[in-house]
Amino acid sequence: MSCRRAPPRYRVTAASFKALDESGIDASGSDEPYWIFNTVSNGGTASSRASQVFGSIDSGDTQYFGVADSCLWGCGAAGAEAPVGIGLSVQLWESDLGHVSDTLHDTADAFQAAGPILTAAGAPAWVGATTSAMGKAMDFILGWAQDDLLGTNTYAFSADSLAAALPSRGTSFADTRTYTNGDATYTLTIYVSRIV
Repeated sequence: MSCRRAPPRYRVTAASFKALDESGIDASGSDEPYWIFNTVSNGGTASSRASQVFGSIDSGDTQYFGVADSCLWGCGAAGAEAPVGIGLSVQLWESDLGHVSDTLHDTADAFQAAGPILTAAGAPAWVGATTSAMGKAMDFILGWAQDDLLGTNTYAFSADSLAAALPSRGTSFADTRTYTNGDATYTLTIYVSRIV
């Protein structure tokens, strides 16, 4: 009698971000950044959400995400399976005169269209295709948005790369990336963990 192993289940969390260089002239004020997290897996199911607006962020500041903002994907107690891998498109915005809900709405619409690319193309090809799709969306949003886009990144973790990097329950790895628009520069650290 053979014993079938349960497929691995994963979770992706946002840990912290750091303002290496706030936007504008540093002496004139602070940033009020927020993040939009778009995630996809499991047959192309996509979701988007915005973090809180973090107030008074200056160059050199590190901010940790609270419980309400930290889980990006696989947020159930047992995580989630990732048969086609996990993809994320993340945007960093500076809250000026705009409305987070409007920016989130249009970003989510664009990602709903881009998300299924992961299933069709596989994780590595998905990066280029999604970057292009989200880039066009950002150009559209920037045409009306009163908030400033400080940076964007696309992540793709294939099922094979997840299995290799996370061979057993309880293992995890950090992924730190830079977000910049040529003025402001931030880093974001996320963790990908194997739950089962």
